[in-house]
Amino acid sequence: MKMKYIAAIAAFTATFFLSVLLIGLPKTNFLSRHQCNIKVRHTVTSLLEQDIAFGDKRDAQTNSLYLSIGSAELTYTSNEYAEIVTEYVRKSESMNDSTLPPDFRLAWRNHMKAWREHMDFLDVAKESFFTRNSEGEFFKVFEHQDQEITNTWRKVEFFGRKYGANNLRY
Repeated sequence: MKMKYIAAIAAFTATFFLSVLLIGLPKTNFLSRHQCNIKVRHTVTSLLEQDIAFGDKRDAQTNSLYLSIGSAELTYTSNEYAEIVTEYVRKSESMNDSTLPPDFRLAWRNHMKAWREHMDFLDVAKESFFTRNSEGEFFKVFEHQDQEITNTWRKVEFFGRKYGANNLRY
């Protein structure tokens, strides 16, 4: 009986080693996958850090403008605010997103599209909006665009966290 077990173990071992010789061991390089994940995390984090810095500058300029004007309505309808938004959009859109993961890149581009639409709206509004439309109409569109910017940013945050950009101040 004992000889039967020994023969079975020997047969199994011989079969296993023969199959390893014929097929070979898996050639997965776990180190390069880890390095790739580090590179993706760095790329995503770097883009977000730059955008957050641009956004901080935009917010500081907007706050300074508000303090000098003293009215939110006059701040957001001013040419200066339109210029602040234009500067932010141009800087953020100029960042290279070609090496980002596809789902993050799509979320990022949708976010920038929402900002671009807001920028275009402000450009039109600063030229002629109030001659044709009421202030209430302006803020209705403004609030809708602000909500779209917020919604697209939440998607950017979601995908940013997916790729390891967890320690950012969103």
